[in-house]
Amino acid sequence: MLFACNEMPFPYDDSDGFWDRWIMLDFKYKFVDDPNTEYEKKIDKQIIEKITSDKEMTALLNWSIEGLKRLIKNKKFTKNDSAEDLRSTWKRKTSSVYAFLQDCIDVSPNDYMKVAEFNNAYTNYCQDKNLKMERVGIKNKILDSIGVDRRTKKIDEVISMCCFGIKLNSGDGQNYKKVDEIILDAGEE
Repeated sequence: MLFACNEMPFPYDDSDGFWDRWIMLDFKYKFVDDPNTEYEKKIDKQIIEKITSDKEMTALLNWSIEGLKRLIKNKKFTKNDSAEDLRSTWKRKTSSVYAFLQDCIDVSPNDYMKVAEFNNAYTNYCQDKNLKMERVGIKNKILDSIGVDRRTKKIDEVISMCCFGIKLNSGDGQNYKKVDEIILDAGEE
């Protein structure tokens, strides 16, 4: 089966069996008349004539035969990405929370951060990267899936809701620790 989509669906199955069955082909370029970004290329209106020439068709046939021989020999398709690489890429493309976690958060069993600090950094990250923010329920479900424990803690005589088991990393995470505006989700602190 072949699936084509502009936006990847969120994967609700996180089993190795699910991830082992996918081969992702990422077409990162858009072909337009007047390219304006690094991900846009000029349309070649003669592309069909160019790729269907006798020379190109012969090269494609030879390449296909090489691939068939490899498939018969290995008894499986050759994949470049591991299931873990695919899982990471897919989740990153479908969820701003996963992208934020990969770029800015370290899993650290002995550390914690205030939910307000997490939300503030996540909001700043999404604004900076022009990403859609996830709803609170989805964000919490993702945090639960990586083992984050959310509970209250008394800090400087104030009870605060905290995320235990994570911290902003020393690289990109610190870039989003702006305190100009604290964004709180309803009922979280």
